[in-house]
Amino acid sequence: MKKGRIAALCLALSMVTGMTSGCAKTTVSGTAAQESGAAETTIAMTTGAAVNNTAAEDWSSYKTADGKTFIRVGIDADPGTMDPFVSGSQNGKNATIKSSLYQYLGMIQGVGGELAPELAKSWEKTGDTVWDIELFDYIHDWNGNNITAEDVVFSYEQAKANNYSNMKYVESIEATGDYTVKLTLNSSAKTLFERIMQGTVVVSKKAYEESSDNMSTDACFTGPYKLVEWVSGSSLVIEKWDDYWQNEEEAKKDINQTANVDRIEFYVIKEASQMAIALETGKIDMVYNLDATEAERFMDGGGSSDGFNVFTTVNNLTQTMFLNVDNNSPFYENLPLRQAVLYSFDSQGMVDGASGGYGVVCKTFGGDELPDFQEAWREEDYYEYNPEKAKELLKEAGYGEGELSLRIVTNNSSMRNKIAQILQAYLLQVGIKSEILPYDDTLFNTYKNDSTQWDILLDNCGTSDELIGMWRGKMDSTNFVNGTANFAHDDELQRLVLLAINTDTNSPETVNDLHQYMKDQAYVYGMYNNLAFTICRDVVTDVSMNSTPWLMPAGCTYVWNEK
Repeated sequence: MKKGRIAALCLALSMVTGMTSGCAKTTVSGTAAQESGAAETTIAMTTGAAVNNTAAEDWSSYKTADGKTFIRVGIDADPGTMDPFVSGSQNGKNATIKSSLYQYLGMIQGVGGELAPELAKSWEKTGDTVWDIELFDYIHDWNGNNITAEDVVFSYEQAKANNYSNMKYVESIEATGDYTVKLTLNSSAKTLFERIMQGTVVVSKKAYEESSDNMSTDACFTGPYKLVEWVSGSSLVIEKWDDYWQNEEEAKKDINQTANVDRIEFYVIKEASQMAIALETGKIDMVYNLDATEAERFMDGGGSSDGFNVFTTVNNLTQTMFLNVDNNSPFYENLPLRQAVLYSFDSQGMVDGASGGYGVVCKTFGGDELPDFQEAWREEDYYEYNPEKAKELLKEAGYGEGELSLRIVTNNSSMRNKIAQILQAYLLQVGIKSEILPYDDTLFNTYKNDSTQWDILLDNCGTSDELIGMWRGKMDSTNFVNGTANFAHDDELQRLVLLAINTDTNSPETVNDLHQYMKDQAYVYGMYNNLAFTICRDVVTDVSMNSTPWLMPAGCTYVWNEK
């Protein structure tokens, strides 16, 4: 079978324009290694220093004239706005910049980690969905505004008004004292409270309302760094805030409050090749999630490996396939057809072709590094590549070779387009035609909620806590107008979702029941989680990731922290 899989991948790649031909094995250097054609290695989500990493002895060139340490970080896009209540402002890659500026009631400590205090001093559950939260009573922002319960209520109301993720679960939030609030949710889903605690930035109501542009550029937050310079589209500088409000003992409980470097300079470099050149020429010292092709030359044996350390993590965003089961789709009430599609392609082939071999194949809808992943799933058949079975199922579904054409919708990212092209080639080999419809992010996020626009949706799905958090977000019908993320109207699915996510009924058994049902019904399929490479000058001896996970330069370990 392995030879057949490699041959099929080579054939698929030969049909994809613009991709490198060949099927050579690839090895990950650094903290993890995995050969193409196998998915046996489990790679930890969080990273430590690789055994072959080095530490610079001289770091004098990383000091300013007045003796402050600094680091320069490459980013591929400008943050656009500092207004925390603009959609997307708090998400994804913005976290690399804003994690040291913004602050929340609490913060999950890395993927699958515990909730730690940030602005909230403590919390107590006083009912099934009711929590009493106490703030630290000495919080102030960069301009000296004291942060009180009124500001917390204001911030959560702003987030709700802007339809922030998970805010639909907030029934009410009210001040019960100067520094206490009562939070009432409308669901008892496990891990939901933790997500709500880091669900929105908290700002001073007075400062926000007095800002001429809703803090878009006139920023004023509570984090341990201040924004000191911003040239839109080019660069941004933050510096450690000497008058930071939190004491050292409390701050060390939270990775977001770590401040291991005095000054961080961010430079916008949109092209991966130019990012790599900027590392080599010394314009920047650090970049997260560099394209694997560019990252290879900084790894052991690469032409630019001297003076660099490479840290490898598994991205928590699972490359995911949804099959539309609304009544206008060919997949509606046609399980054999859905299964035919899932048996038609090789996930490891996707890793090899779209991510250069750098990825971990899934065994469920989500990654295996999350705490509620069950080891027994590794031994199960998760639609392992079987083109002959796919052809049989296609016939059982009522279609002859070449009679069916499917619409594959994806966003216009390079990796997702490669996945779509490889999938298209695999489908054709079993007799299914397809059309790829790539859209920019705005249209993509609109069309993925419209069942008339696609048959197969390629998306990424992630979670900061447990698999059930992601499953709730995509497969709980209460979140959608039309069924689930793939438009399923399935009472049994909803029953199993509620049993798995609710605190009182969540257990390994109920989680497994939901996993098995989603798999058996072929509604959604986790393909793989790609590896992310953080390339750093050797003044960086370890890296820090938040729960998204995105790089937090302020929390990284530098040679000057170890002297």
